[in-house]
Amino acid sequence: MSPPPPGLLGQVSIVTDAGPVQVSALSIESLADADGPAEISAGAETGASLEMSLGLLEEVAGAAGAGNGMILLSIAGLNEDATSSLATDDVRAEPGARRLASTASVLRSRPISINFRSADGTKINVQNLTTPMKMRLKVEDPNATCAYWDESAAQWSSEGVQTLSSEEPGFIQCSTTHLSIFAGVMEVILQNVLLLVDCSTLGLLIQLEALEKLMDGEWFGRPAAWMPGLMAVVFGILLGVAAWVDECSIEELPLEEREDLLFRRGVAAGGLIRRGCLTYICGCAGNSIETRPVTAGRAQRVLQAIRPWALELLAFARRSLHWVVHYSIGLLVAHRSAIDRDTAYILQTALSNWAQVEKNQVPAGAAPSNAENAENANRGSRTTETSFPGEMRRPRITLRRLMPAWWQNCLRSNAENAENANRGSRTTETSGRETVPGEMRRQRNTQHFVQESIHEFHAPRTSLTKARELNRGLGSRGAVAATQFLNVNLLMRVELLFPAVHDWFALNQFSIARSHVTRVALLSMKVFSGCAFDAVLFSSTAEPGFNDEKPECSPALASWKYVGQAVITGLASTLLSDVVIWILSYILSATIEERPAWTTKDWSARLRWSRWRTRCFLCFAASYDLACLIYVYLFIANAREGDSTQLMLAILWGLFQDGLGKPLVMAAILAIASSLALWLFPEISGEVGNKWPEPKEDASESRPATRPGPPSSQPPE
Repeated sequence: MSPPPPGLLGQVSIVTDAGPVQVSALSIESLADADGPAEISAGAETGASLEMSLGLLEEVAGAAGAGNGMILLSIAGLNEDATSSLATDDVRAEPGARRLASTASVLRSRPISINFRSADGTKINVQNLTTPMKMRLKVEDPNATCAYWDESAAQWSSEGVQTLSSEEPGFIQCSTTHLSIFAGVMEVILQNVLLLVDCSTLGLLIQLEALEKLMDGEWFGRPAAWMPGLMAVVFGILLGVAAWVDECSIEELPLEEREDLLFRRGVAAGGLIRRGCLTYICGCAGNSIETRPVTAGRAQRVLQAIRPWALELLAFARRSLHWVVHYSIGLLVAHRSAIDRDTAYILQTALSNWAQVEKNQVPAGAAPSNAENAENANRGSRTTETSFPGEMRRPRITLRRLMPAWWQNCLRSNAENAENANRGSRTTETSGRETVPGEMRRQRNTQHFVQESIHEFHAPRTSLTKARELNRGLGSRGAVAATQFLNVNLLMRVELLFPAVHDWFALNQFSIARSHVTRVALLSMKVFSGCAFDAVLFSSTAEPGFNDEKPECSPALASWKYVGQAVITGLASTLLSDVVIWILSYILSATIEERPAWTTKDWSARLRWSRWRTRCFLCFAASYDLACLIYVYLFIANAREGDSTQLMLAILWGLFQDGLGKPLVMAAILAIASSLALWLFPEISGEVGNKWPEPKEDASESRPATRPGPPSSQPPE
């Protein structure tokens, strides 16, 4: 029998039904005689060990009242039968705990159970140790983390357990302040994400041998090889059609009018907002705490402080439901009128401001023909102002909105408060409709902004005849679409919104912000990105035998591991392709730019920059699509024919999801939320009717422009 390790009185191994148990006898005196902490092994089968320091043993002995007596430490390595009994889920899990659910965690080590007992065998209850106990666990995955089994919740938990850095491969270091069953676990989501990176086909295909197989051309007879080429031909034709439509759209809205809509002469909105914020901050001098009303008790003060926050949250929820209805109607109007929401926003902001300018320029006693014409031309502009929400109209919780009323009052000067109150009363008297809680402040601030902006706003260079025709058509179609949306049931709303939220149908919409060529190029990048990512992540869902060097990359079909990897692969492919396209779409969108004055040189420079940016993007899009196609063909040339067919099916499934699944889900969500909002707040129907009134027949107004097609295809007046 070998002598015990330094610091131990003795050590013995016991075989039980749950697994081998290593029992060690310790004392404070024996451990004090050792040079340092005692290293106690849990047995060769588990490969785990525990570090026992003098301070930890003294704390355990103090909890047992044993003084300098003997303390028994038992370390049990649980076998498969005992471990399987732990892998159960339980409804007793507390929602606030920081736990790793057993159904979402995978064991990566053999669990060990640690207990302390006194000399007579009585179990010592050890909790909240001031000196943490350190242990070393042998794990199968270096990305595993330390966890313990929470018996009360029947789950693996990381509460009170820390994973320390370890330089020894195949082991992790753990630190705990309590006793239980410990193991190395790994979350399923993290495991699948790391598996995607490890099992990607980049290492297999970015090689000289793979390129040689691509060049020999033997793979070109496979059916899967024709699909990417056919997609490239289709997008090439779409780009040609998009270029022709862009040329025709110049007749629908000339370049001079587009310049007036985008390059405006006036005070930039950012300057007004910055001055307003400085006014708010400067007006907060000494008005807040001292002027608060003092209540009788502490509970009343707490309720008084919480009540404004709760009311603001309720108001935000109500505004959000209102916004969903208006947003859904805005999408439907954009689809019906074939004018995208960004263009509608640009039209309504420009024409509404110019209408106010023309009103202010009418001489006293003169016939207000210009003002009336501007008012008639911009009737659709007023109706679309809140139905196409821009950045400032999107409901959101801001820090200032969540502040109590007494703090919001301190953010305004007394003069500004009086002016806002008078302006708000005038707005309320003339509006004639019920307002959403929290909307009064928004109306006052918007009115203040518009008045300051009009003083410095200049009239356009052109008459904007085409823009006014587009805007009138937008208003007339908006009234019909809004009425239809309000008078149908839930299923019909889903049917109405499905084409409105579809990205492919949006290619037909006229847009000032993005050309048709740019939108087709973005769509091609999205499709080819999905194809390339399916090829990169193919190993995670491939049949066994695709990558013999890493059998874990090809789990058995119809297994939970296969389903988990397939779901993570689909989400990763969708996110990686969509996020890039969203970012590029935002960068390429034309924006409204306001300056005190525009010269011919300024306009020319701005147009040159826009053309240069578009050409650079088209070159980048062509290079990106070509790189994706080459990688897909590399996969087809080097993979088995069955794997190539499986990749083709994966690409078709991705197109099906993007063309039917995603827009159907989005339409259902918007329809359900809109129906709920209309049921909870019936007054929304009245608000929609006020914002989308039926157009009045006026002989002075020209008929709205029709879309799509060049002006020559429009019906005669």
